[in-house]
Amino acid sequence: IGSLELGKQADLITLDLEEIGWAPLGGQDVYTALVYGVSGMHVRDTMVAGRWVFRNGRYQTINYPQARADLEAAYATLSQQRK
Repeated sequence: IGSLELGKQADLITLDLEEIGWAPLGGQDVYTALVYGVSGMHVRDTMVAGRWVFRNGRYQTINYPQARADLEAAYATLSQQRK
């Protein structure tokens, strides 16, 4: 296990615990509550190798207009192939 220091690469996530009204219940310790009570939908930010790839609930590495155009083109191709 490493450390968080300026200039080092980090892999980390932040969770939106308010979204689920999160709190350890029934005598659970915080680690148990996190492991069993939180899922991917609660991830607010993701950093990989020191670079934000998901920030405030939005992917930072995807060009959404281009992805949409690619999806529509693929759908049109598949639709034509089915005829």
